[in-house]
Amino acid sequence: MYAPVALRFVTYAIALAPEARQFVTAVQNLPAIQRWAEPSAAEAESLAFIDKVSPTPSTLLSLG
Repeated sequence: MYAPVALRFVTYAIALAPEARQFVTAVQNLPAIQRWAEPSAAEAESLAFIDKVSPTPSTLLSLG
């Protein structure tokens, strides 16, 4: 699995096995991924029609 795929699991709030969750968390904790994600986390624009049909995603930088 590579970073874009790993991050889709976060975006769509997909349940993962513990081993896969560890991998996704490790990807999220990479400094390069955090630098890449910071501008999008600060983005205020929202698309209501997407927000209505999409699950509420976990924030990229704070996966529980």
